Amino acid sequence: EARAAKAEAEEARAAAAAGTSGAAALEATIAELRASSDEAAKTHADALAAADAETAELRASLAEAAARMAELEQEAGRLKASKAALSAETARLAGDLQLARDDAGEEEARLSKRVGELEAELEKAG
Repeated sequence: EARAAKAEAEEARAAAAAGTSGAAALEATIAELRASSDEAAKTHADALAAADAETAELRASLAEAAARMAELEQEAGRLKASKAALSAETARLAGDLQLARDDAGEEEARLSKRVGELEAELEKAG
């Protein structure tokens, strides 16, 4: 359509150059303006299509990023829960270790006392 309009404009120019009327020159100008307008409309439509495509790509990227963010937030929640469980287990083990140390200290004191008693008996017997 744009080519046809340009061809029409060139024909009108040729007629005007041949000395036809001023109306032919005016028709040539109108045809040229139509061709320019059609070309501008096509350029505008192409730009809109490109912008729409880019917008769709950006929306898809945003959706992917939001999905990844949700996954990361879930993973962070799982890691926090694991950390809390490990902290609780560490505290429990520290308590168990302290009890074992206390028991070992009591056993050591009892055995030291018994060794002292046995040494005293050996001295008496000896």
